[in-house]
Amino acid sequence: MGSGTTAIAALKLRRHFIGFEISKEYFILANKRIKKVKGQKRLDQFF
Repeated sequence: MGSGTTAIAALKLRRHFIGFEISKEYFILANKRIKKVKGQKRLDQFF
């Protein structure tokens, strides 16, 4: 899953994603980044 970049792209394109991560540090980082994107309400905030 890394830092969540692919998951964020999927969210911005209104797609689903599944991610796995074995590193706790990257899991925490990806979670923070994904939550930030999910908190945005308008599509124009993505671009």
